[in-house]
Amino acid sequence: MGGDRYLETEKGRFALTLQGVLEPAANLRFHDPYQNIEVFLELSEPAELWTFPVEVVSLSENGFERNYQSTMIMPVWQVNLEDGARDISVKVRLEQARQS
Repeated sequence: MGGDRYLETEKGRFALTLQGVLEPAANLRFHDPYQNIEVFLELSEPAELWTFPVEVVSLSENGFERNYQSTMIMPVWQVNLEDGARDISVKVRLEQARQS
């Protein structure tokens, strides 16, 4: 996946093909200049971000190939319900891509 496409938090910039757990963050930006879009996730509380690439397997002349299709990102909060109810929100915003 090209370096022009990435996801970014206040903790740094990461490849879309990253598989792992990112440090807790409250803001996330997906940057894709090829599709001229940026997707922003704004979390009301910082969360660990679990991420991995979604790939499709196809058969070609060279055999089976894995092809990147998208990126999965899942915010994970540690919640103790013994402390009572909590309101957690996720805001999604779309904009045209800006040059980075």
